[in-house]
Amino acid sequence: MTQVNTPSKVNIQMPEQMLYNNGESVVKKSSGLTRVRKGQSEKEYLSQRDAFWTTGPLVQNHTFVTQYVEDLFEHEIDSTDFSVTEQSKHNRETIMHGLERLYFQRQYEQCLKDIGKIKDNIQLHDPDLDLQAKKNRNIKRILSELDNMSEMCVQKLHLRNQEKLNSI
Repeated sequence: MTQVNTPSKVNIQMPEQMLYNNGESVVKKSSGLTRVRKGQSEKEYLSQRDAFWTTGPLVQNHTFVTQYVEDLFEHEIDSTDFSVTEQSKHNRETIMHGLERLYFQRQYEQCLKDIGKIKDNIQLHDPDLDLQAKKNRNIKRILSELDNMSEMCVQKLHLRNQEKLNSI
């Protein structure tokens, strides 16, 4: 007779309200640890709701990402105060998405130039960056993605140049 292992029932508790005014709650994660979720006060909620009803939803067009990256490269990336590694994960990922968009729009030269600026910025602000450290694994992943993207851009430019030469 074979014994079948059935998964144990996971008991995840619903949030317990701590303070009604600030919306904080305690939740139990599947690992068994508890954590406090930051809430939103009634005042913040009302101001956000009123702002929505007066201005409407925030609509971003399809060029938002590339426009953000272009503005970033024009104004901030060359500044000695701006560090890519100190940006939030969301901002770093937005930069990566902007570079990917340039690649898929076949703007390979611009993509390579922007990749070079990002690498220079990282090298400028963190010359002794230890990529083996656990805290830097996201930066290591980003640098790896930048290297892969630059290789793909170089290959595409090479193919484009070969096609031009063959057509002559």
